[in-house]
Amino acid sequence: MGMHILVGIGGGLASGLLFAAPGFGVAIIIPFLFLTQLPIAIASLGWGSISGLIAATAGTLLVGLTLGLPGAASFIMFIAAPAAWLSHLVGLARPGDPIANTPTQWFPLGRVLMHAGILVIIATIALSVVFGINEEILAKRVTEAFGEIFNTGTQSGAIQPDPQAIATYTKTFVWLIPIVFPVTWLLIAVGNLYLAARIVRMSGRLTRPWEKLANISLPEPVAIVFCISLAAMFLNGATALAAAVVAGALGFLFLLVGLAVMHTVTVGSQMRLFILWVVYILLVMTPFSAALIAALGLAEGFFNLRARIGKTPGAST
Repeated sequence: MGMHILVGIGGGLASGLLFAAPGFGVAIIIPFLFLTQLPIAIASLGWGSISGLIAATAGTLLVGLTLGLPGAASFIMFIAAPAAWLSHLVGLARPGDPIANTPTQWFPLGRVLMHAGILVIIATIALSVVFGINEEILAKRVTEAFGEIFNTGTQSGAIQPDPQAIATYTKTFVWLIPIVFPVTWLLIAVGNLYLAARIVRMSGRLTRPWEKLANISLPEPVAIVFCISLAAMFLNGATALAAAVVAGALGFLFLLVGLAVMHTVTVGSQMRLFILWVVYILLVMTPFSAALIAALGLAEGFFNLRARIGKTPGAST
């Protein structure tokens, strides 16, 4: 049995165990849920796409045996298939021609991000359709959750808010959930892919040359779709929910581009480290700053800010 098969099986079993363990009360594993995609990505980046496919299959079978069909469906939609596919794209290349002296052309990282956004949009909307999740059901469940929280607070001596306050909180959360869910998934998926690439690179098995992440850019149609989704969010019903999912996913991608712009335009500045620290602290503390950075990433697509005011970032950026 080839090493790529063994690594694939091992990576899939590790990923499946990380996903299924909390369902059996293994609470200590819960923090490692964020790394569920990591073993599959390592197998694919280090031992080839076939190894990644084997890992995705092995993990899905394990989850199916332990958690049943719904668990396996969730695992393959949100963990296995995205990790295997995105890792495959990272390793995808068009060989160069030694005679024509043309270099190897690797699949652009910006397009890898675009595929990640498309995957989470499709998976989220498909999951909503299968389970019949709509605005009314979301509002009902959020209201019930707030009711339990406020009832607990009342029993402990806190003052229970009036129904109007609960309705306001519910409306806000129903508006935020379709945006926050794809953003959270993409943050985990992109983080796992980056960490896997780092690990495989340290082992010497990463075939793709390490690129300057500050140079990432998205295809132009992504900006158009993002703007349309922002406008569609002000409609009603299922259309607004689907638009919010699209806007959340693509908005996160433009956030990454916006950060890349900040890393580029601050090259050479004595205040660079301070500026970047402030930017990342604000991102953690204030969601509004994320919208501003995403707007910067969107503007980059139209005005090419890095070429106008930036310098070439160093290899460690």
